[in-house]
Amino acid sequence: MDKKLIYALCQKYASPAGIDSLVALAIVQRESSFDPTALRMEDGFQERYMKHRKDLPTSASVLLSTSYGLTQMMGEALLERGFFQYFIGWYNAKYPLADPLKDPKSQLTICKGIDEYAQTPEWHIEWGVKHLIYKLGIAKGDMHKALLFWNGGGNPHYPDEVLLFREQLSKEFV
Repeated sequence: MDKKLIYALCQKYASPAGIDSLVALAIVQRESSFDPTALRMEDGFQERYMKHRKDLPTSASVLLSTSYGLTQMMGEALLERGFFQYFIGWYNAKYPLADPLKDPKSQLTICKGIDEYAQTPEWHIEWGVKHLIYKLGIAKGDMHKALLFWNGGGNPHYPDEVLLFREQLSKEFV
């Protein structure tokens, strides 16, 4: 996907939220190298957090343990941020069903929602920004900590890597 189009989406969603759109773009570069089809199964997450959940079928558990798209949002993070509630409304309005989707944790909703999410790069940015706002709230506005939380703390250099990309991108877009 063209970097300029992705940057325009970052401006559309990050700037009104008070987030530096270049930081959002730097997250995209770090997470997916601007590839909207990027996909990564997070085995450690699946094993540690999802395997023992009895409320989800295995397929839903695997989908929620996978990272998707430009910002590599995990399915579980999408669930936590309310994406599937949004998707139910969007899906039922755009594609009415005889038996509408109602449960954001149902296997059908998760499968259909992830499928649509993975194919909609604009949602990658929109929901990535929502997730970053959430992480900034936890970090009390400290972007370095928010980026560390974004990455789950697994890579202590992650915030510095993103901020370095931000500086490189600023030469290209400012």
